[in-house]
Amino acid sequence: MTMANDMTRPLDGISVLIIEDEFIIGMMLLSEIERAGAISVGPVTSVADALEKIKSGIADIAIVDSKLADGSAADLADALEHRGMRYVVVSGYEEANLPKGLKGAPFVPKPISVPLLIETIHRVTRRPAMPMSTGPLPPPARLYGDANGAERGLALEVDSAVCQVGSEDGRRA
Repeated sequence: MTMANDMTRPLDGISVLIIEDEFIIGMMLLSEIERAGAISVGPVTSVADALEKIKSGIADIAIVDSKLADGSAADLADALEHRGMRYVVVSGYEEANLPKGLKGAPFVPKPISVPLLIETIHRVTRRPAMPMSTGPLPPPARLYGDANGAERGLALEVDSAVCQVGSEDGRRA
């Protein structure tokens, strides 16, 4: 991708699931997302339809309106995270008033600023992907030992800090 292409098509090759219950807004998002180079999926207008698309793994990222035709998009947060699918929340509500399941996600207020939305999607999709989960994920672990290679304990990485379990002589601490 050239620098000029990156400026005019910042979402080139990214697939975006549009979850929006207002048809006109959904179609506007579809048009703008495609203009930015992305492949759009949807728009879908309900929690039920969105869950079906999320489970299919058809998109890299989702734009999620906080309130849908048949309920709150907070019901989608677990499914999105379980699939490892990133998402951006768009809402007419203030960010502080979002349902609990959507708080903390990247947020773009309505009325939607298309440049802000495109920039947010671009920023979010440039981070390493979240792992797809089929259940709780254990932290990375490795055995550590002494200079002779004798196992001395187990090291667990938690939030980039390493915690060692065991004592200097190899017995449990």
